[in-house]
Amino acid sequence: TAQAPAKCFGFDWAAGSVAPFWAWKDDEALENAVKLLLKHASCQQIRLCDLGCGEGAALLRAGRVMRDAGVDVQLLGVELDAAVCERARDTAAASPIPMEVWQGSFFELQWVEWVCHVNCQPVVLM
Repeated sequence: TAQAPAKCFGFDWAAGSVAPFWAWKDDEALENAVKLLLKHASCQQIRLCDLGCGEGAALLRAGRVMRDAGVDVQLLGVELDAAVCERARDTAAASPIPMEVWQGSFFELQWVEWVCHVNCQPVVLM
């Protein structure tokens, strides 16, 4: 059984941080990464999951690149922090791209079942 982390964000993994956290600021690099990923996609429907999605901005940018390339994309953001999760839900509500936001630990949530849906290409951002 996975144990809950001692704290959510930071660079000191030995002290119990989940992962190093920083906001994605480079839109061009993100778009290039998604385009590279699309180059190797085997279908026109993709489920994209972002573990530790924050407010969901990077996930939505990736989703827009996929949609603009003609891919039917569904988005899932998983966020541990409840307050940040609510902001991500507000972001999702204003988006034309379907985006679910789940609050909780990726150790506890059933995100793998969501991602590995029949007839979709699963992609997970961490």
